[in-house]
Amino acid sequence: MRLFQKLGLYAAVGAMAFAGSTFTAKSSNAAETWVLGSIVQKTSSTYHAINNIFIPRLESFSGNQIKVEPQILTGLCSEQVCLEQMAQNLIQIATCSTENAGALGTDIELVNLPYVFKDAHWANQIATDWLRDELNVGAEKNMNLHMLTMNGYGGFRQVIQNVKEVRTPADMKGIKIRVTKSPAAFNLFKAWGAVPVPYDWSQLYMGLQANIVNGLYIPTPPLEATKMYEVANKVTLTGGAWTGYGMFLDAKFYRGLKPEIKKAVDMAADAVQRTIFVYDLQWIEAAVASLKAKGTTFYQPTPKELSMWRDGSVAVWQEQGKVGAGIDKVRARRVLAEQGSDDFIQVLEKGGVL
Repeated sequence: MRLFQKLGLYAAVGAMAFAGSTFTAKSSNAAETWVLGSIVQKTSSTYHAINNIFIPRLESFSGNQIKVEPQILTGLCSEQVCLEQMAQNLIQIATCSTENAGALGTDIELVNLPYVFKDAHWANQIATDWLRDELNVGAEKNMNLHMLTMNGYGGFRQVIQNVKEVRTPADMKGIKIRVTKSPAAFNLFKAWGAVPVPYDWSQLYMGLQANIVNGLYIPTPPLEATKMYEVANKVTLTGGAWTGYGMFLDAKFYRGLKPEIKKAVDMAADAVQRTIFVYDLQWIEAAVASLKAKGTTFYQPTPKELSMWRDGSVAVWQEQGKVGAGIDKVRARRVLAEQGSDDFIQVLEKGGVL
């Protein structure tokens, strides 16, 4: 059985019923229970990694001194709220997108910038080789976050809408695209000529039906999982914005761990970092096949057209350079240079970013 086909079976593993209102670390005899808060989809690579890689390895490597209680999609918390609860020791482990983690600071914002990565393979390689560890230094110091993993969650965001086939940014004129409250997303679609509309996710399906908005900017696996393809089924594979995702501990909590427990945590996290990429690719593959079978159309821009999408993203880099400590130009240049993105470096230099 192919690995991505097993994800449905894995979804039944490890989820526990939500009970009680206090989730501080609990000790029973020699074992201490850590609560993990998350809203990842049960078909996702991250869900698989939590239940079938991270939890069993952490418990094993710690000599069963640590037991993990996964609270996934139970209503306990979501995204940055999980990070806030973790800071209060209401939970001990949280998952969150790198974009939503930006509510606590800008130290990992580099991975959210459009076209910083050429593709998912490069994103995974650079994150695993050195970028996760480098960004973690700033995250611990300024955001009180210890980043266990930094991985993709369904690959890259794509332009999805229900109006017409879109090939270049010029085709976006007048199309209303739902964006998050992230200034980066708003500025990106403004630069592309669309009408960016911050819109509540829970109302989006009805908003698309009623043409309050015409499209959205998410990866293909969530498009399939949420059935948004029923109201927006034209996908343009622009790539650009990598959907960075991670598991986190409170930095103070991590520093206070006994050496053997800290080592167990690191080993379990490294096991996820080394293997989750394969599962994410398979999740994407399965979602795209399902979407195509259900009538969703995909347009792959030509290299010339892709350069138009990429060059339109410079405004986002310029705006990010004005926020907080701005962009670490040395680190950004290194990420781009390792991928051979010399032409984009020149575009950013011309735009005054690098």
